[in-house]
Amino acid sequence: MLFRRANVSDAKAIADLIKESFSDYHVQKMIYGCNGIVKYLEDQLLISDEVNDASTFIAELNDDICAVAQFKRDLKNKIFYLNYICTEKSFRRQKLGPRLIKFSLENESFSFDSVVLDVFENNTPAINWYIGLGFNKNAEKLWTLVEPADHEEGCGYLSGLPQSNICYREYGFSQLSLTTNAGTYSIGLLGEKYYRFSSGSVFKDPAAIALLKKFDNRREFLLIGEKLIDAPDNYKINEFAKTLNMSVKKEILQKKLDMVFLNDLVGDI
Repeated sequence: MLFRRANVSDAKAIADLIKESFSDYHVQKMIYGCNGIVKYLEDQLLISDEVNDASTFIAELNDDICAVAQFKRDLKNKIFYLNYICTEKSFRRQKLGPRLIKFSLENESFSFDSVVLDVFENNTPAINWYIGLGFNKNAEKLWTLVEPADHEEGCGYLSGLPQSNICYREYGFSQLSLTTNAGTYSIGLLGEKYYRFSSGSVFKDPAAIALLKKFDNRREFLLIGEKLIDAPDNYKINEFAKTLNMSVKKEILQKKLDMVFLNDLVGDI
């Protein structure tokens, strides 16, 4: 088994493995459900490690990728955020997951204090595996589909749309800003179907909702983050999933990983 940093030629295999690790229903609500995800990974992997905010490591056997660990660097908070760790089904429960994480930590140039991740609440085996590696539960994120009522048009405008359109055509997702008299909001365009939000404040602004419906009335409103409170009574709210935020200090994780290869206290995924 070979462990190494990912390169551009790995992009499609990485995308396929990550998509296969989630249900189609959830993949549609992630960037990995977008048509341009392979191009996005290729462009990301082209960036020099010295200036890249992401690190991706893989395990491969006979030129086939068996596992991937994808991290995001948070310099301000000294966090190495584990976006995804996925293992091909036939290689699970062979300690490949901890081996890949161990390799990633030992070969990462970014200086960090903690590793943080999010995991779906119903993924009990993964949660127990992370707990076995020393992770603690911190907070929850709700995945919510919001169906706002129609509002009269208000005053507002979109910013960064030309740049957003270029990014969207290339990758299938992008981001822009929306401003009304009440505030400015960050809006994600995710595939052809969703507006994506990390804050529920936009749903308290009728002018913002009206402008988004006018811009593209085919899109559904996807909120990933806080619980939506004080929404108007005529809004339909569907909290369809929940993720748990978990973290561990780097030194604790390293010690736990060392123990994995000394005994069978921790399983594998």
